[in-house]
Amino acid sequence: MHQSILLALLFSAISARAFPQQLIQVSHEPDSKGGYQFYCINRGYCPYVLDVELPGLGNGRADRSFPLEMEVRPGRNNIFKLSRIRPDSSISFRYVVGYHKGCIQPAPMLDFTYLLPIAPGKTTLAHISEGAGKQGTPDSTSNPWYMVRLKMQPGDTLYSARRGMVTEVEQGSDLNDQGLASLGEENYVEIVHADCTFGHYGVLRKNGAFVKPGQFVEAGVPIGIIGGDKYGRGSEARLSVHYNLPGQGPKTSGGEELVNWNDVRLMFWTRKLGKMNLKNGYDYTSEFPSAVLNQELKKLAKPKPGARKKSS
Repeated sequence: MHQSILLALLFSAISARAFPQQLIQVSHEPDSKGGYQFYCINRGYCPYVLDVELPGLGNGRADRSFPLEMEVRPGRNNIFKLSRIRPDSSISFRYVVGYHKGCIQPAPMLDFTYLLPIAPGKTTLAHISEGAGKQGTPDSTSNPWYMVRLKMQPGDTLYSARRGMVTEVEQGSDLNDQGLASLGEENYVEIVHADCTFGHYGVLRKNGAFVKPGQFVEAGVPIGIIGGDKYGRGSEARLSVHYNLPGQGPKTSGGEELVNWNDVRLMFWTRKLGKMNLKNGYDYTSEFPSAVLNQELKKLAKPKPGARKKSS
């Protein structure tokens, strides 16, 4: 999930290869002066960082410097233009594109108050998994990882701990529900937040998701049914929140870009105890107070700069 694909695309002004239905697609269109407008179509539901190199360019001038790094939002994004130097000759070009999920300069809210992703009023035993390196990634020796695991029963409901856009849903495996230790990925829901952090929720029952990619959810909304655990530890609600580290750039291995992810040491709201970091092996009770549910709605209510008031 945290890997992104390195694309090597060779293009010329005469013939262009099209790659329809790719998540991130870079293409171009001619203008009236023999130049080209390059654009990126982001078919995902969150920002991506686009890396473009222009190693081969003949009779052309770009309006951006290279290598180019820019953030592309869902939809169409214009990225750069090529113009002809000599009007009697056409432009030839070759470029290489890579991308990875996240923002160029994420600003994670490290003190944000999250809800426990379980039903309000429910008490559960918490287990904290953390370490010096992110589990399951090739750069696991560098970045810290952090996951909260809450003891559940099969069929319990999983809730969103924070508002955001659903970016990924995986719910096709039944190995978790059988308690089998497999090498496959667990069923999960991923939600991107306003600060470009990504919440990873598990473990879902097969076909147990209530949400789908592209759906916006508020905090405290049911998002799925909890299933089993592939390691045989029983049902758990799991939550980790991560963001890509800026300024380090993706690493490459075997032709793929690997994102430098960093996990947030989460702060949760709990009944009676209030806001806190959970401790391993302690019981906590979920509560959904309105102040926590609506903490991000207040920002949306502020008028935009330059907005006019309606006249009576």
